[in-house]
Amino acid sequence: MNHAPIIDILMSTYNGSRYLRDQLESIHAQTFQDWRLLVRDDGSSDRTVEIVKEYQTLFGNKLVVFKEVNVGVINSFSTLLSLSSAPYVMFCDQDDVWMTDKLEAMLLEIKNQESVWGRETPILLFSDLILVDNALKPLADSFWRSHGVNPEHINLSRLLLQNIVTGCASIFNRALVDVSSPIQEGAVMHDWWLALHACIYGKLVPISRATVNYRQHGENQVGANTLEISRLFKIIAKPLQLRQRIRRILIDTSVQAKAVLKAAHNNIRLEHRDLLQGYADIAKMSFFKKRIFLLKYNIRFSSFYRNCAFFLFI
Repeated sequence: MNHAPIIDILMSTYNGSRYLRDQLESIHAQTFQDWRLLVRDDGSSDRTVEIVKEYQTLFGNKLVVFKEVNVGVINSFSTLLSLSSAPYVMFCDQDDVWMTDKLEAMLLEIKNQESVWGRETPILLFSDLILVDNALKPLADSFWRSHGVNPEHINLSRLLLQNIVTGCASIFNRALVDVSSPIQEGAVMHDWWLALHACIYGKLVPISRATVNYRQHGENQVGANTLEISRLFKIIAKPLQLRQRIRRILIDTSVQAKAVLKAAHNNIRLEHRDLLQGYADIAKMSFFKKRIFLLKYNIRFSSFYRNCAFFLFI
């Protein structure tokens, strides 16, 4: 590649040899080919790095590999963001399979959004996903429907508690990289961090089609984690376990809100600053004040059953 790519694809790998070839093949098969794949291995002990290097012959200088020590998925992707220079960026998991027109379709749409809002506006575009098992057999034709998510209703209040923007199904522009980097300590996940910044400083845009076969297996770093009614009842049978889990969610997301606020830019809107400050302090609130605050700002999960457990045990 003799010129800078239009899209940088960022992949953090860790012991992913079982499914990695499928993902690399799906990238190679893309209808849009002006991309560069930056792979940072997070200290794998299997054949992951060997497999990636095998593909350097096929990809040529479109594939850049970094083998480094283990720093965890968030820091690994943060490092990749710092190495990226393309005007558009995508996160990539090691175990999924992309639709062949994923890059083409998402690039076209984010450019359309920039024509409306301007290239200086931070924009994150995200799509639906098809849930598949480890053999790529479909489990659900829509990640959003299976989780009861209406992506058109996403705002900062909803995003503080639950992230439904899946990094491997998103594309974002350089303006968002600039406003959200580096990813700060306290972030729950790298894609969540960028989604929050797009919501606060720019535009978070859903597209209704699926662009990724989202593989679900026991080794996922982050999976779909659908909370079905039967599963909820099993958890309720262990109230102490459920209470600890709910409180962990509250603490982790409030710490993330505090980190976003600490890194805030001067152009953050006052209502966003107030909401972040309130949520950052929610763990300190009394029993009733917590619930009043959550209801006032409509902070809740997409699932009715999760909300029941959440309001009961926080």
